[in-house]
This record gives sequence, C-alpha cells and structure tokens, in this order.
Amino acid sequence: MRLSGLCCLFLLLLSSCNIKGKPIKRVDNSIISLLPSLTETVCALGLSDHLIGVSSFCIYPKEVVDSLPRVGDCINPNVEQILTMKPSIVLLGDMQTEAEDKLRGLKIPVIKFNQSRISDVYDAFHVLGKMYNVERKANSIVMGLKTSLDSIHSVNSGRPLKRVLFVVGRTPGSLSNIYSINCRSFLAELLHAAGGASVFDSMPLVWCKVSLEEIIIRNPEYIIETALMGNSDDASEIWRSLPGIEAVKKNHVYTLQEEYVFTPGPRMVETAAKLSQLLGQ
Repeated sequence: MRLSGLCCLFLLLLSSCNIKGKPIKRVDNSIISLLPSLTETVCALGLSDHLIGVSSFCIYPKEVVDSLPRVGDCINPNVEQILTMKPSIVLLGDMQTEAEDKLRGLKIPVIKFNQSRISDVYDAFHVLGKMYNVERKANSIVMGLKTSLDSIHSVNSGRPLKRVLFVVGRTPGSLSNIYSINCRSFLAELLHAAGGASVFDSMPLVWCKVSLEEIIIRNPEYIIETALMGNSDDASEIWRSLPGIEAVKKNHVYTLQEEYVFTPGPRMVETAAKLSQLLGQ
C-alpha cells in the first residue's frame, strides 16, 4: 500500500479515541484542529472564526482551511509552530500521543475525541457545542443527522442486507494488501443504514487486513472501494481476476470517488446516501 493509503488508514485509526477536556468559559477562545473531521464539525457549528490553524490533511470547507496556516500533518504536527500561535485549545486524536505529550508539556490545552462510531460524531457536536455556547445549534445538527440517516435506513428496512466487501485499502494494480472494515466502524454503520453489511463484520479489528481466500469464502454481492487510498486503477477490471465472486459476476464493483467518505463528521449522511444508491443497483 502506498504512503497515501497508509495515511488514510492512520486517519481512520486516529479517530478511535476518548473525549477528554474541560469546558471553556469564554466563547472567544482560539482553536487549532488536527483532524479533518473535527475541523468540519467546528465549521458546521459556525465556529470557523475561532480556528487559527489546521492540519495539512484538512481540506473542507475549502474556503476556510485554505485561509488558515497549516501546522503539519496528523501524524507529525509542528508543535513549535503551534506553541508560537498560542491557541486556547488543540483538537486532536488519541493516537497522537507524542504530540499530546509535547503540547501538554508546554502547557497547551488539548482535547481528544473518539469518532470511530456514529454516536461519537454526535458526542463531538455536543461537547464543542457546550464548550462554545452553541448547544442549540449542536442539538439541531445532531437531530438533522439522525433524521436523515433514519430516513435512508427506513427506505432500506425490511429487506435482506446486501453482503458487501468494503475495501478501505489495497496495493494499486493488484489484489494484495486488502483492508476492509468490521461492524465497529462508522463506515459499517453507514453501510447498514444503506441496506448493506460488511462481509467482515465479525473480524476482531476495526480496520482488518483480509485474504483473497477469505473474500472468496464470504462471496460478497457488492464490492465497494474508495479512491482515497491513492489508487488510480480500474477496480472493476482488477477484480475480474476473481470471476467466481457474485459481485464480479453481476458487475457490482464500484469505487467511491468522494473525499468525504473517510470523514466521520457532518457529511457522513452524504456517504450513506451514496452507499444506498449503489446498493440499489
């Protein structure tokens, strides 16, 4: 898997963390966000004016992040730069332990969020909404997200769940180093709302490496990949080497081109809607 693929998987793992921090008493505190999902959440709450810096992985909202200093990537943020910017709070993920230790050692407040599940996305809205006195807006956004996902789920309820191989990474040009998801991923939850289920739901790891033998045994009806892993090959052509799989037989091999797929934030409803569309074909 190329470096871009590893970075995306790191971002997925990075979201699996605990919420820690104390409420901020003033509403004019500055924020540095080190996760794309948290940047989007801050902006959705109308708090973009509080942002003074973001990570190099943050790409949305474009008009906001393009106007802000980049403070390094999620894996290796520039702690010295962050110190000079004197933020009131830094938003980060649990796997950024080294950066957290350095920031805390420099007396820079940090808060860590778990966003591995859909409920964690809601929690992030509620926590930041309370911290910045926009609880009503946070509640409204969460309610809107729940309503939209419930609506998508209701359309697909009552039908057998489609068996899906959701590929979050593989070596470009080949069927090696394939990674999929289990049931404890927000992507699996979105897939379920869309009328599908990962054929690797029972795997012990959230982001699991799987073999071709395991894929053949589970015989998915659909194969859904993401273009975010740095792959530019034709997924449907690559999977033709396994003609016995039902998804290949029925030409149900798709690639999600959208950049928001891996972001557990306010645009996750768009991911669910896209998945529902694909599984309806």
